Amino acid sequence: MRSVIITTVIDNIHHASVKRVR
Repeated sequence: MRSVIITTVIDNIHHASVKRVR
């Protein structure tokens, strides 16, 4: 269960990073 939450958080940060770069 913790793995799923961590993955979601990382994915969210990654998406935000991509949007900022572009």
